[in-house]
Amino acid sequence: MCVLPLLGVASFDIAHTVTAGTDRFLLVGSQLPGAAESITSVVLDPGGMDLAFTEQTFATTTGYVAYLHYLINPPVGTFDIQLTPSIPKEVGAIVRSFTGVHQTSPWCTKIRSVGSCGLPVIEMQQASKTVATLDRS
Repeated sequence: MCVLPLLGVASFDIAHTVTAGTDRFLLVGSQLPGAAESITSVVLDPGGMDLAFTEQTFATTTGYVAYLHYLINPPVGTFDIQLTPSIPKEVGAIVRSFTGVHQTSPWCTKIRSVGSCGLPVIEMQQASKTVATLDRS
């Protein structure tokens, strides 16, 4: 599911269904304008499970910051993923869940962040192929 953009929100929820399967993995990409602001929390509700932060990149020419948060082995079901920015801002987000992801080392290769001269892009690569991309363009 993708939500782009929401203007001036203090927080917002994205409904997402995690399907059954082995070795589940939940990935949330988000972005907002301003290097001084951040996504302060990403929570899976119900249950109040915090997603771990893994990567951010800043595009100096556009002023947007992109973030990646994740949860290894999320429960199966439909949930609200609540994102909270540090101050009300235009926020964009995408949520994706996967199965078959190694549970102790899900990042086969480093997450690559690019965009210092343009729009921020974060790519998650696994086994030499890109499996998720957060791109503002």
